[in-house]
Amino acid sequence: MDQYERGKIPSHSVGTMLFAALASFIAAIEIAYFRIACLQLHAGNTDPDGFADGLFAPGTLLVIVVLTIVFSAIAWLLMRFDKRVFHWGFKYRYIIAGVLLVILVACKISGSSIGMLTNMLGGEAGDYLGVMRNIRRDEWVVNTPLVLSQVQSGFAPVSPLASGGGLDLTLVYAQPCWDISTLFRPFLWGYLLLGAERGLSFFWCARLICLFMVSFEFGRLLTKDNRRLALIYAMLMAFSPLVEWWFAVNSIAEILIFSQLFILLFAKFLSTDKWPMLVLSALGLAYCACAYVLGLYPAWQIPVIYIMVCMCAALLVKYIRSGRGKRSIIIHAILFIGAIALAVAFALVVVLHSYGTISAVMGSEYPGSRLETGGGLFDSLFTYSLILSAIIDPNPILPNVCEMMGMYGLFPLGIILGAVFAVKRKDGFIIALLIVDFIFLAFGLFGFPPMLAKISLLSNVTAHLLAFGVGIIDIMLLIRSLSLA
Repeated sequence: MDQYERGKIPSHSVGTMLFAALASFIAAIEIAYFRIACLQLHAGNTDPDGFADGLFAPGTLLVIVVLTIVFSAIAWLLMRFDKRVFHWGFKYRYIIAGVLLVILVACKISGSSIGMLTNMLGGEAGDYLGVMRNIRRDEWVVNTPLVLSQVQSGFAPVSPLASGGGLDLTLVYAQPCWDISTLFRPFLWGYLLLGAERGLSFFWCARLICLFMVSFEFGRLLTKDNRRLALIYAMLMAFSPLVEWWFAVNSIAEILIFSQLFILLFAKFLSTDKWPMLVLSALGLAYCACAYVLGLYPAWQIPVIYIMVCMCAALLVKYIRSGRGKRSIIIHAILFIGAIALAVAFALVVVLHSYGTISAVMGSEYPGSRLETGGGLFDSLFTYSLILSAIIDPNPILPNVCEMMGMYGLFPLGIILGAVFAVKRKDGFIIALLIVDFIFLAFGLFGFPPMLAKISLLSNVTAHLLAFGVGIIDIMLLIRSLSLA
């Protein structure tokens, strides 16, 4: 019997409605500002101050008010009166996501700024939607051209085109190639199967849709299946400024997808004693672990590993307290250890294949010699307030808009609510997240001695990159607290 029929879906709360209203207001401002920016940039105006002036024009303010009311009304109607629409969307969510992906890839939609190359060479970029981002040079100067060169080389693991002496593209550069490493990079499969244009579209669109869907399922776990809050959580994760500005590079989507999927599979793994599901869950854990490790961006991976460990620890405590028998615990432990061993084996195969490239990177000044001891985090805790200044670049207020962006964590609201419910409900998830958050804040605000920084692995994480982990925890605390209110 469906949960809506049983009447067990939690009714909307004042907190949820206020959150929806705030999200509606932010969305209305983003749409209005982005529209102004697109019109002016297409007209040749590159002065961002003019965009801000246009935002305060009476007509634009009216549009913001109207959009906020409309979005809030839609949210209220969906949450209050039309459960059937929400239920229908939930029931067929994977079909909807698949159809949307097919349409986007068929239309060759992507977020690449590759047209900047044409402009730089004196040509016309042609028609395009939105705004090309000059500052994302690591995408349109490095990453996407390397992908296109791989198409011409036949996806060779060591490309004769990218470098005169051949360049290993299997691991550090993470390009599509006929190599075992690509097995753990499913969003590169589109290039191998669909060619350059639709492969580029698949890379962008599949990652965003998958991130949203996995975040929604994780939100359901986080909120005890409060699907409205899970939807808000998915939006906050997938469309946060930091995620969007860094979306094309450094595996940020993969880090979030496979970390959350690992926790979901771990929860499923602990909740079942049926052998088919146990084995499938264990294999899924191995795949996610290997795919996560191959993201190869420690500055983001290490904070998220802390979050993964604390969430899995909370699930494990709950599992042990459930009174499962000794035999069940032994079986689960053996299968889990086997899954991790399998992931390590695959990772070693990939790493040994590219050992020379890894050694060269580790011996470099950056990132090989990075040794952070913390401090300097405070300014990065409130960057979610800079969304209006971040929609267009270049911007004199933000010299590097990408470095300044954070998550929609609304710091310190999550910590305040989390502390309340940690005392009031003694919730395991909240307590675990608060412990990790305090570790991050201690390192980011006050710093650690060099030895402690190395032992904790936080020596690989700069302050503004640590804000990524803090922002994720803030969102989790906020959504978890609202689900307990």
